[in-house]
Parts: sequence; structure tokens; C-alpha cells
Amino acid sequence: MNREPDRVELLMCHLEGECSPDESRRLEALLKTDPALRRLRDFLRESTTSEKRPALYELRSAARELSARMFRDWRRMGSQTDPPRGLAVYDSKNLPIPEGVRPAVVDTRRLKYKTDDMELELSLYPVALNAYELVGQVAGPEITRPCRIELKSEARTMAAATDEFCLFYVPRLPVASYTLTVLADNRAVAVVDIDL
Repeated sequence: MNREPDRVELLMCHLEGECSPDESRRLEALLKTDPALRRLRDFLRESTTSEKRPALYELRSAARELSARMFRDWRRMGSQTDPPRGLAVYDSKNLPIPEGVRPAVVDTRRLKYKTDDMELELSLYPVALNAYELVGQVAGPEITRPCRIELKSEARTMAAATDEFCLFYVPRLPVASYTLTVLADNRAVAVVDIDL
């Protein structure tokens, strides 16, 4: 049985100052024999003390939120294979923009979804208190020419078409929960859920 999560959990507990004396002694013994665990400890120490990086608890919270979102998307998939449902793999609402990337002037939100063969990237820009501008791009082997994008909420259905670069644009998307469907040749090739 793999005990690696116990080691990492013990290390996290130690770094947060929550270990008992027995746990601290156990960790010290593990650190003496495990160079990978020592490197992880050094990296996490640097991450928590550097002013340029978010605090450890912020990273833990972001990872928890994103993994919960991925699990919700995975459960929604169920056994559905046609059309494939997308799984959220990145959301700038939860994770910070990587160091060295210049943020946009306005507060944007970036989302990235993947299915087996397709990727969907979305950028949401606030245009009002209760609406966003949506710019997106679809990429995948089934997307060889312009396709249609449908956005459905409880209150409305909106549509957009991709251009020759598979980019699409929705000028005003009211805040709601949407199901976005990518249609190629009038056939659904992917479905994702978006919560604004």
C-alpha cells in the first residue's frame, strides 16, 4: 500500500505548526531517509515565506475549490459519452495568474475545459454588474471548419458561430448557469457547464 499521502500530510501538518512531538520526530526520521520529501519541504517553505507567492492556505483553498469543481463536472458526465462533457481544468477565479503573465486591465475570468479530443478556452470580461462579454476558442480534430455554439440557461438560449480560427464571441452574457454545447455539422461534439 502506498503511504505517500501520509508523508505529505504529515509534512503539511508540520509546516503549519500543528504536529505533535511524536509526529515531528517521525517526520524528522522520514526527512533523513527521503530526499524527495526534503525537496518538497524546501519548496513549500519557500512558497510560504516568499512575498511573491500566495500563502500555503490560499493554494490549498484554490486546489480544494478546483478539485470540487472537477468532481462535480465528472459526476455530471456519468456514463454520457455522446456528446462528450467537458471537464474544467483551470479557472482563474480559483487559481492565480502565473508569475510573469501580465493581467488584463479589467477583471477577467479565464476557463479551460477538456474532453477526450477537444479543448475549449473561454475569457469572460465584465461589461455590467450582471453581465459578461464572452470570447472563446474551440480546438480539436472534429473542429475542422466553423461550428455553432449554443448557450442555454433556465431563462434564455443564446447562440454564436465560430470564425475560420474557431473563435466565437457573445457580447453580453447575463449572469446565470449555462450549458454550452459545441455543434459541428449540426451534431453536438462537446458540452460544458458554466456558472457565472
